[in-house]
Amino acid sequence: MQELNEESLLLIHKYFRNELSAREAEKFEEELADENFRAEVKLQAIVFQEVLDSRRDDLTQLMHEAKAELEHKSTSLHQEHNKTKSKSWVVLTLVVMTLAAVGIFIMSPKSEKQDYSRLYAQYYKPYDTPESQRGNNEIKETPLTRALFLYEDQNYKEALSTLEGIEQNDDIQMYKTQCLMNLDLHQKAEAILLELLESKNKRIRENAQWYLTLSYLQRSDAGSCKKLLTQITTNPSHLYYNLSKRLTDDL
Repeated sequence: MQELNEESLLLIHKYFRNELSAREAEKFEEELADENFRAEVKLQAIVFQEVLDSRRDDLTQLMHEAKAELEHKSTSLHQEHNKTKSKSWVVLTLVVMTLAAVGIFIMSPKSEKQDYSRLYAQYYKPYDTPESQRGNNEIKETPLTRALFLYEDQNYKEALSTLEGIEQNDDIQMYKTQCLMNLDLHQKAEAILLELLESKNKRIRENAQWYLTLSYLQRSDAGSCKKLLTQITTNPSHLYYNLSKRLTDDL
């Protein structure tokens, strides 16, 4: 992964602090077309979640310490009633204020969005290509093989352009959805995936269902995501049954 310039890193920093102006938000969306930029955003989303987990641990420790302090003070209440009562209320007030501050931070929409992004990065794996024949001199290069080579190289923009010029079938459409998802064009991908839910091919239908679930997850559409997970987990023979059970538990 190539190192980003200072301007791009600042955009990502502002995004996670919810400080992007309207113009910067547009610039951020444009930058998402770059693979290195997307990789950095996903990496920082994971780091962001680790920070939240650490703060939760710190808060739990603070509550335990406050409780111990209150219990200790109560044993000497008969000796220093007024003094102890005052100190106890100070400790309790600090705990309440900390809970409020951290709670607002953890439960903010931006935090929830980053949690979904972390899960998406954890569960998303690109749709498999046929076993690569690259390097086989007997294989004639066609627009399809070229598109698949570009896809394997994660050159999704060029792969999508090449796939657009090929006679369409369900597999081609599926590859297109993967290119779109990796370019963060999720709503365009979802439009195709919804059509593929009607495919006569069971493998295509079940892949479409899974990737549609993940696309909803990335867009923080928890309701649509959970609805599809419920459908998948009622079918133990589904290709993504086990993964869907795990994702359901993680949500």
